[in-house]
Amino acid sequence: MDKQDYINELKTNLHGLSNGEINEAAEFYLEYMEDGHLDSRAEIVDKLGTPKQLARKIMADYSIKSDVQESNSSDEHRAQAPKSPKTNSATIWIIILALLSTPVTIPLALLTAVFVFVALLLVGVAVVVICALYFSAVMVGFKFIQISLGLLFTKIFAGLFYLGTGLIILGIALLIIPVVYTVLSWLIQELTTFVKFIYRKISRKSNRNGGPHYEENNR
Repeated sequence: MDKQDYINELKTNLHGLSNGEINEAAEFYLEYMEDGHLDSRAEIVDKLGTPKQLARKIMADYSIKSDVQESNSSDEHRAQAPKSPKTNSATIWIIILALLSTPVTIPLALLTAVFVFVALLLVGVAVVVICALYFSAVMVGFKFIQISLGLLFTKIFAGLFYLGTGLIILGIALLIIPVVYTVLSWLIQELTTFVKFIYRKISRKSNRNGGPHYEENNR
């Protein structure tokens, strides 16, 4: 009964997975418990962690597994579409939680978490600075256009100069938006790749130490 209760709790903590994937993971770990003669909840938690901790590991494994499958199935002559910053941020959070769920990896997970926090902080500061500069430029552009409207009927050349300058500033501001978004997306994508690399290294070490690893057994 302890095994089934554990599996039921595990299934309720698996978010973002399909019903088929949840059932597949549940069957794998139920079979693992039966083969390892893990009958009491204490034995199960000692070997696998709590249902919530195990669920975090499974979700992290599926996140990496889905990336590998997408990469293998994509046309080698066609560039794979990058994931959105929101998706990558969610992936980073899932992997960090998975790392923190294993006591052996807590020092490395904390180090990774600190690195990610500092990186995100720097990205956040950059975003604030860029936004401040962007809105300042937009305000200057509109101010130039406002000045030009008052000069066009008295000093036409000065008015045209202010009007043209204001429009150029606004045009540059519009062109900067996709560039900034692309750069920030790239930074978050590289950060996600780094966190996945750390997680894969730790997962392989866990496998060598005899720990069960769902993703490795279901490729």
